[in-house]
Amino acid sequence: MRKTPDYFTSNLTTLTTCCYMKLRNGDIIGFTEHLGDLTIDNLVYRAENSFRSTSIENTDNLSVDNLEIEGVIDSDVIKHEDLIAGLYDYAYVEIFVVDYQLPQAGKIILKAGYIGEIRFCGQRFIAEIRGLSQKLNANIGKYYSPTCRTNFGGSQCKINLSKYQKHGVVVSLIQGKSFVIDKLIFENDWYLYGLIKFITGQNKDLSLEIKEIHENIISLMLEFPYQINVGDEFIITPGCDKQFSTCCERYNNAVNFRGEPTLPGMDEILKTSGTFK
Repeated sequence: MRKTPDYFTSNLTTLTTCCYMKLRNGDIIGFTEHLGDLTIDNLVYRAENSFRSTSIENTDNLSVDNLEIEGVIDSDVIKHEDLIAGLYDYAYVEIFVVDYQLPQAGKIILKAGYIGEIRFCGQRFIAEIRGLSQKLNANIGKYYSPTCRTNFGGSQCKINLSKYQKHGVVVSLIQGKSFVIDKLIFENDWYLYGLIKFITGQNKDLSLEIKEIHENIISLMLEFPYQINVGDEFIITPGCDKQFSTCCERYNNAVNFRGEPTLPGMDEILKTSGTFK
């Protein structure tokens, strides 16, 4: 049986809550609700970000645990651009309490999980912490669907994307979501639902979905988190609308279509004997 730390049973408690966060790239950062920085296991837990967590709710019915953490994004540690770029997506998080007068005496972990949805409120971010039970909500198996279920160019699609991709350069900027490129190799409608991935510049290795293309002007669904500059190089990939006709006529890939285009809709399935003609 694990012994309760002495600072929980003393007449006067000096406790504070801390947050340990390990990003997918291996970086580790820490925050605390204490007024000053704390050093625990050789890691400095910063107080400047005004870290705060909500009440922790646990259940015994395997439902997803409820917890959110809140912090400031106008610091040198957490930047708005990094949050938008997905640097903190699925980061591992531990919430624990320690005695701030003797932080090396041990800690009690209150909750562990991974960052889920992140939303913004002024100069603060609010991150949802998804507990380990979140994985129990994952769908197992596949569903019938009239459209293709696989990713374009994936292992089941088997399309060789290199045949359709183009290396390009940003020629001029229009606004955050739109810019002009040098030239295209297919008609504009081929690039709907496609992707543009930068290979140089501040947005290197980041991808976003294309909203529309008019001549050589690209408009994106969302803005890239960092500034796009003239001369930034990218790879543009045509898109697929998951329709059987597109798979056949544009890519000649009907044999690998992962859908049921003749699947009857709900109106057909729910027909009664009196509605048949």
